[in-house]
Amino acid sequence: IRRRYVGSGMRDDLTLRNHNRYDVKVRVRVGVVGDFANLFAVKEGRTEEEQPFEQRVEGNRLHLRQTETPHRTTTICFGGEPTVEPTGAVWDLVVPAGGEWSTCFDVTLQLGDRLVPSRHRCGEPAVQSPAYHRIEAWRSTVPILDTDDVALDVAVRRALEDLGSLRLFDPEGS
Repeated sequence: IRRRYVGSGMRDDLTLRNHNRYDVKVRVRVGVVGDFANLFAVKEGRTEEEQPFEQRVEGNRLHLRQTETPHRTTTICFGGEPTVEPTGAVWDLVVPAGGEWSTCFDVTLQLGDRLVPSRHRCGEPAVQSPAYHRIEAWRSTVPILDTDDVALDVAVRRALEDLGSLRLFDPEGS
């Protein structure tokens, strides 16, 4: 099971469940590929030269740093005790019979010298994040459609979720 939370970074919660009556030895691998492409160039379908970056492993963290100006750094912090390498992380483990294994990893951003605080951090329930409370408050203000047309109902609900996800916020509240 993977649950992903995005907002000024990203967090993934991973859970493996073993429904067998015996222990299962597994290797979990999360691959990481860097891409510092310009967002607007990607949206417009313009291809650019690949942005050079360096990879550095530090304990359970993998740092991807753009080597050309402006300097941008992405840091992935892996939970548990993985083997971290420049291309991702690997966990070798045994999931007990009828049990489960979970971990979390988060992705944070740094623009030059400025660290961008993540809205969803490992170890914090998602329902406690400010982003969760903002989207719930927004959902309580949107119109409710009462229709027998299931396709219309699904389309409107999806459109409202998309609109809610696209809202931008000034982190300083001004």
